[in-house]
Amino acid sequence: MFNQFKKISFTVLLSALCTSAMADVVVVAHPSASDASIIKPVIKKIYLGRMNTFPSGSPLVAVEQPSDSPTMQEFHSKVTKKTPDQLRSYWAKMVLSGKGIKLDVLQGNAAVKAWVASHPDGLGYIDASQVDDSVKVVYTLK
Repeated sequence: MFNQFKKISFTVLLSALCTSAMADVVVVAHPSASDASIIKPVIKKIYLGRMNTFPSGSPLVAVEQPSDSPTMQEFHSKVTKKTPDQLRSYWAKMVLSGKGIKLDVLQGNAAVKAWVASHPDGLGYIDASQVDDSVKVVYTLK
């Protein structure tokens, strides 16, 4: 009986992990943003504090999600190639050295989408299932 419970628990856990690992994440901007798309290396620079303008030269303000968010973990594993712990360390060094200002953290997909939709210079990332016409997709993670 206990072995059956372990098998069922493992199957449920594996299914949950696969589902969260397969979640599509998109980078979104305000619908009025002049940039129709942004390439991955530029997004990486933005989220590592090395760039604060859209490729067109327009200023941008990027926002982050909490480190325990599956969307955040998926985004950074694919874009910056950093874990939440590595990002904390990276930003501590950037801030202490005066080379960067840590991005504001908003609580989840809905908060990021609402913020980007209300800020013409906004950029964020959300689960693709959250996209509607209030934001414009500028990159889809692969």
